[in-house]
Amino acid sequence: MHSELTSGRPRDTDAAPADEVGQRAAKNRLLSALSPDTRASLEPHLERITLEIGDALATAGKGWSFLYFPEDAAVSMIHRMHDGGAIEVGIIGNEGVVGLPGLLGAVSCDADAIAPIPGSALRAPVDAVRAASRRHPELLDVVHRYTHAYLAQVTQNAACNQMHSLEQRVARWLLTAHDRAGRAETLPLKHEYLAMMLGVHRPAVSLVVGTFKARGFVNYSRGRMHLDDRVGLESTACECYRIVRQRFEQILT
Repeated sequence: MHSELTSGRPRDTDAAPADEVGQRAAKNRLLSALSPDTRASLEPHLERITLEIGDALATAGKGWSFLYFPEDAAVSMIHRMHDGGAIEVGIIGNEGVVGLPGLLGAVSCDADAIAPIPGSALRAPVDAVRAASRRHPELLDVVHRYTHAYLAQVTQNAACNQMHSLEQRVARWLLTAHDRAGRAETLPLKHEYLAMMLGVHRPAVSLVVGTFKARGFVNYSRGRMHLDDRVGLESTACECYRIVRQRFEQILT
């Protein structure tokens, strides 16, 4: 269901001059929250890549080789069960970094990292970012604040998946993915991935999307989800969307 990116060079990857990467780093809010000096220490190691739908950045049980700073892509952390079931525990986009456990010293991943929303990202070797964090304590300070917000998201998602309706959860996910990808209105998105993110069967998701389309909230065609009415989606989403969004806004401003 997904293609592996954990070894070799990703598709469409080219090393870019440090000043060009520095300009692009502003698309990732965690990188842009760093001081110029701290960001400059990372820029020689940053490499721009293109993620396609379903690309795997990491696999549970394997070590982290790279950290990824999404720009207009979104990456879901997927927990898989022995019976084949899977569900998203967190989603990461332009507000953060994929590979946080590796940066903080974890030996291996505890979930799969898969891109349901394609787009660009910057990547850097884990060891290079760790070395930069030793020279620039500010980097770890920003990462620790991001970690607090990310864990809040994971906790909120666990409660949401248990307590709220599928309609509320689909609305919450679409809004969150839209925020993370930093897109205008349209998300490249397949129903099968949306179903996997939410831990449900595809027909159930298609039914909800059809309901949203009838209400004028979204328009879906050929793998592209157009958000026509964010206000309508926000009125349908549970409070989890607003709680998590406020937490990230607090740590990134």
